[in-house]
Amino acid sequence: MDLTRDRVSWAEIVEHNTPEWPRLTSPGRDALAQTLALAAKPDEQAAKQTAAPPVAFTPGSVELPPRNAADIAWSEYNHHWAGLIVCAAGLLARLN
Repeated sequence: MDLTRDRVSWAEIVEHNTPEWPRLTSPGRDALAQTLALAAKPDEQAAKQTAAPPVAFTPGSVELPPRNAADIAWSEYNHHWAGLIVCAAGLLARLN
């Protein structure tokens, strides 16, 4: 009741919870945001060399690219295969 914005509509809830077959094929690696970011990296490095040096640097910190639809599909692909493996392990355990 308190929230007036950022509400999920009933249609979005139904769409998200509608059962569907698991995705067992993955998108190509070329479509992933990480691959696209690495392809653009030489251009970014050239631009950074001409720019002023950063004020501070935290070792190990990496700015990740925003996720795209292929990243979400890749995550779902891995999740679905892991679910099938867990189900198979559960069925094999029941045989004992």
